[in-house]
Amino acid sequence: MAGGKETPRQKMIGMMYLVLTALLALQVSNAVLEKFIFINKSLERMAVDYESKNDQTVANIDAQVKKRNNLKEEVAILDIAKDVQSETIKVMKDLRDLKEEMVEVTGGRDPETNQLVGAADYDKVSTMMLQQKGPTGKTKGVELQNLLNDYAQYLVGKTGSKYSDDFPPIAEDAKDIPEFASDPNQKDKRFPELFFENTPTAAGMASVSYLETEVLNYERKALEILADSVGAGEVSFNLICISAQRASAAPASCP
Repeated sequence: MAGGKETPRQKMIGMMYLVLTALLALQVSNAVLEKFIFINKSLERMAVDYESKNDQTVANIDAQVKKRNNLKEEVAILDIAKDVQSETIKVMKDLRDLKEEMVEVTGGRDPETNQLVGAADYDKVSTMMLQQKGPTGKTKGVELQNLLNDYAQYLVGKTGSKYSDDFPPIAEDAKDIPEFASDPNQKDKRFPELFFENTPTAAGMASVSYLETEVLNYERKALEILADSVGAGEVSFNLICISAQRASAAPASCP
């Protein structure tokens, strides 16, 4: 990674780069597995920090709306922000439940040390994500990909199509990721295989924790757009139209 002062976002990307490159190794030592555990914990702490800051953004929008005497169009912006927050909470719960399922299928945690019993298990997480079917009848890996990419599209719907470039798919196949697109060993892999094929439990959990930070970073961007639009006439009005159209009650003047 480049020198100089790094933002939390850059540090997170650097840690995930470590995870992904380690997964490409032919053999993973116990020392590397321990690093996966450390990386996972760091990513989880980062997620908590993101959540706290995002909650504060919603609180700031609420305070600003009240300060401006609850203007109708700005109350609607606040409602959209709360919708985004609620949807993010649902997605985060699914991701955290997925990690707990990984823990369970690989033997749980040692009751004395709380360490992962199956941290080095290569088979169970891979089988769970690539072969086990979820509620929709698709594999859990495909369901995860759909969950994340549907969330990105949800945010486009809440902020407006002009911001679609800010919310590209979160869970991409190898061919869509520059670091892997030209790698003959990786370029043909779909998202589930890229993230979970032959993956030890600790690395699988770290990968999901990375995806958590991606979700929360997307939430951050959406909330910042909404926060900036409070009191900003044209943008506010466009967002009102989007929200009203979803409720089938858009004003006649909406595009």
